Amino acid sequence: MTQVLVVYRRSTGELMECRNFGEDFASASRIRLEREMSERKNPDIEVVVLSSSSDDAFRQTHGRYFKGIEQLWAEIGTATTDTGVTSGKK
Repeated sequence: MTQVLVVYRRSTGELMECRNFGEDFASASRIRLEREMSERKNPDIEVVVLSSSSDDAFRQTHGRYFKGIEQLWAEIGTATTDTGVTSGKK
């Protein structure tokens, strides 16, 4: 399984860092912990390690990290229009 470190700014949908560690889970986890400690006072920053069999699988299962906020809003709007639910966006 491929290990990818993702550093993400929640408020803007900005992917700040995306680093592939290959199959080295120990290194990915160590770096994640270091980044979490350096960002611990900033709740807007999310630091995660994703594990998957391929890059396509990452993008499919964790798409919010790889799409901008406008693209996510557009997708939410399309999904809610199909179901009759409003997105709340003005």
